[in-house]
Amino acid sequence: STGLLALFVTSTSAQIGPLLDLYFATNGPSWTNNYGWNTSVYYCNWFGVICKLDNSSVISISLSGNNLVGTLPNSLGNLVSLETLDFSFNGLFGTLPAEIGGLPNLVILSLILSGTPGLTGTIPNFVSDSLFNLILS
Repeated sequence: STGLLALFVTSTSAQIGPLLDLYFATNGPSWTNNYGWNTSVYYCNWFGVICKLDNSSVISISLSGNNLVGTLPNSLGNLVSLETLDFSFNGLFGTLPAEIGGLPNLVILSLILSGTPGLTGTIPNFVSDSLFNLILS
């Protein structure tokens, strides 16, 4: 039973780390809605985060129009269960991390941006055969 607890703790920290990286890299304290982020609230209840019911893996981060300003962290590529990433209508800049291209379950990536300078650079190669919505502007 202690092995199961250790697995849960490891899995939880593997999910929380990239989420907190996103929070701090995009000025989380100034988001329009940052309910639960960087608090003791269970991360699956944080605003914009959806998890699988069976194992608490993050499957969706939807923070469209939420005043994210900054760069996307490479560590988002560690959230291997992600199916949806929606960062539309925010103030993101820099390059799209290549690690996002390595997400095997990604189906929707939406990056319609507001503000300048926006994301620059090349679109990473995607390993997911199921990526079916890539929304850029």
